[in-house]
Amino acid sequence: MNINIISIGKFNNSVFEQSFLNYKKRLSWNLELKEIENKKFNNLTINQIKSKEEELIIKNIKKDSYIIALDEGGRQFTSMEFSRFIQDKFLQSFKSIDFIIGGSNGLSENIIKKSHKKISFGKMTFPHMMARTILIEQLYRSQTILEGHPYHKE
Repeated sequence: MNINIISIGKFNNSVFEQSFLNYKKRLSWNLELKEIENKKFNNLTINQIKSKEEELIIKNIKKDSYIIALDEGGRQFTSMEFSRFIQDKFLQSFKSIDFIIGGSNGLSENIIKKSHKKISFGKMTFPHMMARTILIEQLYRSQTILEGHPYHKE
C-alpha cells in the first residue's frame, strides 16, 4: 500500500520537519509527502486561494486512490479505530491512500466532496505543519498496532 500526504506549504526547516522525518524513517509503509507551494497566492481572496490550491491538489491525487481530507468536520477516530480503518483500506482494491491537508484557509468544497472520507484530529485547530506530524505519528502507531508492537499502550 502506498500512502501519500498531499499538503499545502513546505516545511522549510520548520520545527515539525525533524519529527516528521523521524516517523517517516520508522514507517515501513511506502509514504510520499507532496508539498504544494502557495507563495504566489498572497494577493488573492480566500475563495481564489482555495480554488488555486484545489487545482494543485487535484493534480497530485493518484488515480484509483482512496482520498481522505483532513477537515475539522470529519470523523474522529481512536488510534485503534484508525489502525483498523487503515487496515481495511489495505484489504480493499485501492492502490494508495491520499491524505489531503489544506492550508490556513482550509480545503475547497470540491476537495471535500471528492474525498471518500473526512477525518478530524479533534475540535481544536492545528497548524498544517503540525497536522502532518500528527498524521504520520498516527500512521506509525497504526503500523505498530497492526504488527502487535508494544509502541501503543491500550
